[in-house]
Amino acid sequence: MRIRINDKEVILPTSLKEFTLGQRIDYHNQHGRELEEMAKSILEMPDGIEKDLEITHFQFEKMFRTFAFFTGCDVEAVKDSQFIDDVASI
Repeated sequence: MRIRINDKEVILPTSLKEFTLGQRIDYHNQHGRELEEMAKSILEMPDGIEKDLEITHFQFEKMFRTFAFFTGCDVEAVKDSQFIDDVASI
């Protein structure tokens, strides 16, 4: 899928068969471990509104990082993009 992020056209894989094992390993090395630590700390929080907010923040962070990694964009560029709704719907 071709999309534009901050005036740059990028290609986003649209199915799992388009991801290589090497890409998956690279993603885990760059983002996966940190995301796992974030998830672990959230799960240890007591239930309540703060935990719910942290879960939402985590989901957005994972979305931004995954999208940025597989399109070759910078995470901050995706976060600053005016197309966040489009990114979320993808």
